[in-house]
Amino acid sequence: MNKQQIIRLLEKYQYGACSEQERKLVEDFLASYQSENNQWVDWKHGDQEEIRDRIYNEIHTNIREEKSISRRISNLNIYKYAATVLLIFTVSILLFEYNQPREEIQVQDNRFITKTTLRGQKTNIVLGDGTFIRLNSESSLVYPDGFDKDIREVTLIGEAYFEVTKDSLRPFVIRSGDLVTKVLGTSFNIKAYPDNNMEVTVSSGMVQVQPSDEGLNRLNQQIYLTPNQQVSYNSTTNELKKKEVDINQFLAWKNDQIILNKVSMKEASSILERWFNVEIFFENKAIEDCIIRSEYKNENLINILESMKFILGIDYRLEENNRIIISGESCKNT
Repeated sequence: MNKQQIIRLLEKYQYGACSEQERKLVEDFLASYQSENNQWVDWKHGDQEEIRDRIYNEIHTNIREEKSISRRISNLNIYKYAATVLLIFTVSILLFEYNQPREEIQVQDNRFITKTTLRGQKTNIVLGDGTFIRLNSESSLVYPDGFDKDIREVTLIGEAYFEVTKDSLRPFVIRSGDLVTKVLGTSFNIKAYPDNNMEVTVSSGMVQVQPSDEGLNRLNQQIYLTPNQQVSYNSTTNELKKKEVDINQFLAWKNDQIILNKVSMKEASSILERWFNVEIFFENKAIEDCIIRSEYKNENLINILESMKFILGIDYRLEENNRIIISGESCKNT
């Protein structure tokens, strides 16, 4: 069922023009959100309590305005009023419903396990030595089913937060693209997506970072990081750059928080694409360079887009296949 068919069906229901089969389809859908067994996904549907209150407030407003409606209305009538409120809201839900990943992927090959998250997913991993890892969206971690007696080594593609169990006899080594990160016991974040510069950011303890290939490390670069320090690696110049940072900004993702600290809309769209499993396109390429500064905690995608719309004076529309089109003439703030 496409977007226009959904809209027509809900409009027919609103005005009592549905067939029996169509009526049952709509009412079963609306009733499903009252079922304890149906999972409510906040990023698509919005906060459950907030949406419920909004729907029922609108229902009761309509009831007060309609003199002919009895104070005691049936559940069926409630659904009819709810359908009016949910008309556009439901379209937004269904446009994104069918392409959402359900579970992360795990593959085991001989001694090694590969854990992969798709867009819109995050997962926790606890290794055999007790090390905790929070794997971000669109990322992969390869690790052995049991560590060797003299080293603990894993491979990361994407982004992950590590809380490494201390073991003075076995260093913990993470290979991520052209970087090798070595620790004994500490907490830190590694961001190593293929299309970005790599970053290692330390929360506690000390971390050693260096290029993985001896040819790349011709300058014998070896960087040591302590809390609130970060090293970034430029794969074009093979250079490591160390700086002081606000650690909270780089660990926010693991706590379901998005911090956009003076980033371009192009960069922000890449974050949202991974976070919510969507594709974002700009009708006006100039909007890609608009600068946004905002923070979101446990927010759904629609609320974030509405916030961007207000801050920058842009607009957006939802299309099928998880596509979002950003439009507008220019930004209010750049």
